[in-house]
Amino acid sequence: MSTNSAPNSSSSPQFPPLTKAHVDNCQFSAWQKQYSKLYPKSRVLGPLPTEFVDYLLADGISLPKSAFNLKYDVDEAMDWSTDAADNEESDDDEEVDFTKPFKALHTEINRIIREELNGAVMPKLNWSAPKDAVWISTTNTLKCHDAYEIYMLLKASSYIVHDLTESYTDCVDYDPTGFDGNDDDITDPAASPQDFELVLRQWVAVNPALEFRCFVRNRTLIGITQRDMNHYDFLFPLQDQLAGEIEQFFEENLQHTFADPDFVFDVYVPAPYDRVWLVDINPFAPHTDSLLFAWEELLAIDPTDPEFEYDVRLQERENASSTFGGTVHSENYVPKDIVDASLTGEGIAKLAKQWQTMMNMEDPGSDSD
Repeated sequence: MSTNSAPNSSSSPQFPPLTKAHVDNCQFSAWQKQYSKLYPKSRVLGPLPTEFVDYLLADGISLPKSAFNLKYDVDEAMDWSTDAADNEESDDDEEVDFTKPFKALHTEINRIIREELNGAVMPKLNWSAPKDAVWISTTNTLKCHDAYEIYMLLKASSYIVHDLTESYTDCVDYDPTGFDGNDDDITDPAASPQDFELVLRQWVAVNPALEFRCFVRNRTLIGITQRDMNHYDFLFPLQDQLAGEIEQFFEENLQHTFADPDFVFDVYVPAPYDRVWLVDINPFAPHTDSLLFAWEELLAIDPTDPEFEYDVRLQERENASSTFGGTVHSENYVPKDIVDASLTGEGIAKLAKQWQTMMNMEDPGSDSD
């Protein structure tokens, strides 16, 4: 094992061809049963009804007041008011149950959270978790206690939109004209699978310093990188132990069993650093973040070279975020919905009301003044 060495190559290495089959092999349900003992307790709901997928793709984030169990009227908690016409409209309109088209799914999500997964979950779709949407959560995490909190995260996430609309667009066997070569399709049904799934994982609080991404080429481990981009002093004395545990985990569980020879997998190695948990499996492709590696480095590696030793990359102090605790996805903390809402006074008022509702749910005893 080596540290922070970069291979040299005079040629321009290429990615292995990305196919829809490889993308499909990385979705959770494809490897769920095979590796069931390697990840926290999870449940899969699918195929998701079309009405639910349409709801996720619809503009805006709307949740009923009843979702937050408030003991007082939301309007009374506001420290500013909207115009009279908006107030009059709010008084006259009855609250619509937007879950009615997918009520069975809604009920089942809440039942699973309550009865099977200890009251809190982390959601994801076929491939992606809505990590770019934690800005909308009052806890700044993916922890969800009910279906409404899940919907809020999923609808605010660009990653989820990508899963639903563009999961195959980088594949060599993707036909951009859609079904039957019809260029008149408003949306391209060939860009994503026809069936989607919602994965609910029992919530486990993790130390982000102990999450790692691992790269596999021709069934050989070629690199391990820290996932969190902050510097942690305590990781460096543990580097060899952590790498050894991850390598052993790979060789015993994934090396000869995963469907493809090239892939990327994420793991978590909590203290006392003697057990590895599988978090996710990703395509060996440009849209998968290479973190502390450059893809050019990884592609230039020849794992058949007798002299080859994989790299372990940890974040050095001088290269870390200038402020400890800096987070990834911060570019998404001002989402498109906020930009769109800023175009009209009504949009700002509605967005502010939803935000105030969430904050009141988090701390109902706080003084809104």
